Amino acid sequence: MEMQTWRSARDTATAAARALQEALAGLGIPERARPLIRPVVSTSGRAYVEIGLLHPEVAEQIAEALRLSAVRAPRPGPTELRWLDTGSGPGAMVPVTSATPDGDTPV
Repeated sequence: MEMQTWRSARDTATAAARALQEALAGLGIPERARPLIRPVVSTSGRAYVEIGLLHPEVAEQIAEALRLSAVRAPRPGPTELRWLDTGSGPGAMVPVTSATPDGDTPV
C-alpha cells in the first residue's frame, strides 16, 4: 500500500472516530469510554473505526443514551437534508435544522 493511501485512509478514520467521540460526549457518555474509540487502517488501505472493550456499565450508558436520543422530539424549525461527506466511501444524508433569515438557528 502506498503511504499516501494509508495517510488518506487514516485521516478519514481519525475524523470519523472523533465525530463518534464527540457524539458520545454530547449524549453524556463518560470521558473514560471515549479513548476506546480508535481510527484503524486495514492492510488493504480501508478506513475503519474500532470500538475497544467497554465495561458493561459504559455499554449500558451508551445504549440508554441512544434510546433516549431516538425518542426525543425534533427541534423546532424547518429541517432539511444535507449531504455529509465522510471523506471516503459513501457519505450520508443527515437532517439539519435550517437557520432563520437573521442567521440564528432556532432552539
